[in-house]
Amino acid sequence: MLNAYFLYACGAVPVKNSEVSKDDHSKRIKKLQEIREKLIAGEEVANRQLRTWLGEYFDDVAQEWACEQDMRLKPQDKPDAIREYERRLKKADFQRAKAESASSRGKAYAGKFYNKADVAYERALEHLQEQVSLDPALELWLDRTPDNGPTTSGTSIDFHGMPRVRTSRSMENQSQASVTGYVRTKRDIKIEVVDRALEALTAEPTDSPDAEQQAKLQDMLRALKSR
Repeated sequence: MLNAYFLYACGAVPVKNSEVSKDDHSKRIKKLQEIREKLIAGEEVANRQLRTWLGEYFDDVAQEWACEQDMRLKPQDKPDAIREYERRLKKADFQRAKAESASSRGKAYAGKFYNKADVAYERALEHLQEQVSLDPALELWLDRTPDNGPTTSGTSIDFHGMPRVRTSRSMENQSQASVTGYVRTKRDIKIEVVDRALEALTAEPTDSPDAEQQAKLQDMLRALKSR
């Protein structure tokens, strides 16, 4: 006959502090909700506190932060084709700046500089389109598609419409330096992981391994009684 200790270890005997476990579960949810509110408000949350209440999810923060760092584009890794495009774009921007300066002073030759700028922008974009056709991965470095067709929005042959390199500090850069175009901060990642933990904790209960173990143990007990 199975002894009481075996029954308790296998979970056949109800645990006396089951209500405490339920309270702990509710407390964890409440604490994670408080942590989430603090993070959204821009407040600092100590790693010790995150580790305590995130539990098995805590390691996700470091892992996802490392992945985010890897996905960020680094200027030193810039391909030669992109560097050449930046050189041409800089030349075109310089011609435009000269045109703007001359125009602001009422100079008649401002139009000459505008024309040079237009030609320089067109050549720069043609170069970029050619390079991207040879290596589509280059487009990851751009804040918008180099295609300036009638169905394309945001790309045109002028100062405001030219594609900018994601790592550029230009005010016309429409993205951040990331392959995805969206840079997550460490705080963003912490919030996402907290949300994930909360979703798991508040999910509807399903058949668990513990329930399966209980069923198997009941079968064993019935088999022993029938002997």
